[in-house]
Amino acid sequence: MAVYKYDDKEFGSVQIRTRVGMRNATFRWSEGRLRIGMPPEAATQQCVARLIDRERERLRSLRGISSVEAPLAVGQRIECFGCAITIREQDRAPHLLLFGYDDDPEYTLSLPVGADLTDRNVYRPVANALLKMMEHGAREHLLPHARRIAARLGLKPAGFEVGRGMRKLGHCTTGKVIQLSRAVMMLPPDLVDLVICHELAHLTHMDHSSAFHALCDSYLGGRERSLEKRLRSFCWPVHR
Repeated sequence: MAVYKYDDKEFGSVQIRTRVGMRNATFRWSEGRLRIGMPPEAATQQCVARLIDRERERLRSLRGISSVEAPLAVGQRIECFGCAITIREQDRAPHLLLFGYDDDPEYTLSLPVGADLTDRNVYRPVANALLKMMEHGAREHLLPHARRIAARLGLKPAGFEVGRGMRKLGHCTTGKVIQLSRAVMMLPPDLVDLVICHELAHLTHMDHSSAFHALCDSYLGGRERSLEKRLRSFCWPVHR
């Protein structure tokens, strides 16, 4: 297997993996990045470009964005767990994104006047800036909430940390440390509790056995299945 990178105007850095014996191309999004598997003989720059252009609408759909237009706008207020981020314009620093944490829990991200959020080259740094602000908010609001839930359930993890994954929302390490992605900040409170309780259940069962799900379900008052269904269909306000 060989791994290459291809830079696309819309999707950014695309990972290309080739494997002898493959007949058709495969596509998936992981951690906000497009990954394509394809036969070695088809992995030229020109062939990759044609493939992505031909499948562009499908790839947008797989990613959860139905068009080139970014799901962000100046004046938008993004509700997060325990805080909110408002996107504004500023003319003080024409080439910078300015962060505002002074009025916790009301944060602000100020963009240069006229920033075009439908341009992927503009959208991506703005999305990354929003996620960085959520990382700050996670330390202030999400981790203390997780500690309170653990205490209520009589559980004692080795610690809590903030992660950066978009697909992997939580993780329980072999050392019993609970990692919660900053992306969890975008979820409504009951889905936040689902992610936390899921990882706390891994303190007892490091698998996804029926015993694990029974324990997680008990932590959630019998709502694990319905909450999991809602999480699978959740529309994320920010994509990388």
